[in-house]
Amino acid sequence: MFIKHLFVEQRLFKHYDEPIRQRHQEEVLMNLRLILWTVGMAYATFILARGNGASSFSVRFTAPFLGAAIGYGLGGLFAKRAKRKQR
Repeated sequence: MFIKHLFVEQRLFKHYDEPIRQRHQEEVLMNLRLILWTVGMAYATFILARGNGASSFSVRFTAPFLGAAIGYGLGGLFAKRAKRKQR
């Protein structure tokens, strides 16, 4: 009797776990997207600033921070867009 009750209880509450897992997976992907865009844009601006032979140290130092800020903004934009599309 107990095993049957446990099986029925698992079946009844199984659908409650799925949205939680899906929501958690979406949050992980959103955070990953933000990290990848931030690091990617910082790296790209660092390479672009380094490529110019006439660039000073301050340009080489501030370009990755500006690129990271732009990457964070783009990552957040695309994450919100994906979330809005999913609804």
